[in-house]
Amino acid sequence: MSPYLAVVAVRFRASLRYRAAAAAGFVTQLFFGLVMVMALQAFYASGRAGASLPFQAAVNYIWLGQAFLGMLPWNVDRDVMALIRNGNVVFDFVRPLGLYGVWFAHALAGRASATMLRAVPLILAVAFVFPLLGPEVVGLTGPASGAGFIAFLATYLFTVLLSCAVTVFMNALNLIFLSGEGINAFMTALVTIFSGMVIPLPLFPDALQPLLIAQPFAGLVDFPFRYYTGAFPPSRLLVTLPLQAFWIGCFALAGRALLARAEKRLSIQGG
Repeated sequence: MSPYLAVVAVRFRASLRYRAAAAAGFVTQLFFGLVMVMALQAFYASGRAGASLPFQAAVNYIWLGQAFLGMLPWNVDRDVMALIRNGNVVFDFVRPLGLYGVWFAHALAGRASATMLRAVPLILAVAFVFPLLGPEVVGLTGPASGAGFIAFLATYLFTVLLSCAVTVFMNALNLIFLSGEGINAFMTALVTIFSGMVIPLPLFPDALQPLLIAQPFAGLVDFPFRYYTGAFPPSRLLVTLPLQAFWIGCFALAGRALLARAEKRLSIQGG
């Protein structure tokens, strides 16, 4: 286990160097969050929102989504993609560590560092600075309850694992197809829509809720944020955690299968 932890530590420290990119991401997420909150205000003012999610809960949902945007698996690992394109990925295959574990550790460090650099200043801004600007600026409020916050933390642990499993699955697909542009474009649309990042899933029609909850990407955004906002009672963990664990297992098995297939087809030229 310690070699994989070392991979996480090295990649995490390297990712923390990109402070300028994190600052730009903070400004971008703040801007898009404000735009989405204003769109929500217009939507709720029209009277078509329903009672599935109160306005402030929906605002919290939006701000949490912007803060934790870095955890979304909507793109491949750029370092892994570079290794695939230049052929140096062969060294990962011959190292005395499981390739899946190494790539999972890479994904964990990369997602966690990107999230931490953006989430901390954004949450501080929308939770503590926004209230000082006046009641017309709607920011982030606290969780609906202490039990709901604990459920949020428990669910988000599974969210991190699910995000990394999806990322490694995408990396493995790139090892087969050698191009990440199409996969990135497809996954960006899929993840942002069905996770609840663009439109909170509780605002979709009631008839679609069972399907939306059952699909894998709800565990990336919707589940933890519903606990934070109080839309899910903590007892719902008995449903959501097994669902997240199921999809983590599915993506992990699929990723391992793709890596095994790629290893059998791998040919090395030169030397």
